Amino acid sequence: MKHLPFLLSVCFSLASCATYKVETSEDFAFSKLEGQSSDNIRTQKKNDYPQGFQCFEPMMFVLTLGVVPTHCVDDYEVKVGEEIAGDAKVTVMAGWVPLFMSALPKWKYGSDPNLPAELIEAAESAN
Repeated sequence: MKHLPFLLSVCFSLASCATYKVETSEDFAFSKLEGQSSDNIRTQKKNDYPQGFQCFEPMMFVLTLGVVPTHCVDDYEVKVGEEIAGDAKVTVMAGWVPLFMSALPKWKYGSDPNLPAELIEAAESAN
C-alpha cells in the first residue's frame, strides 16, 4: 500500500504521453510554401469535431488508465495568402502506446503541433 501513490503517479504520467503526425494530400503544393514564414501560412480546420477512436468520449482511455489510447484526427485546409496549397491531416494519439510510437519516423512527441512550421519543414525536406 505504501507504493500505491507512486504507481498511480507513474500510470497517470504514462497515460498523458502523446504523439502526433502530420500528413498532406497527394496533390499538396509544397512549392507554394517555399520562402514563406509560418506567419504567411493559414490553416483552417475542416471538421467540427475530431474524428477517430475514443477521441470525443475517451471512456475506455480513462477506465484503463491510458492502456487503450485515444486517437484523434483533424483535417485542415492550408492557404498561403489567398492561394490554397492543399489539405493536411493531423493525427494525435495519447496513452501508453504513443510513448513507443514517437520512435517511428513519421511520429513526433507532443500533442499540439505547430502546423505551419511542420509544413515548412516538410516542404524543405521534399526538395
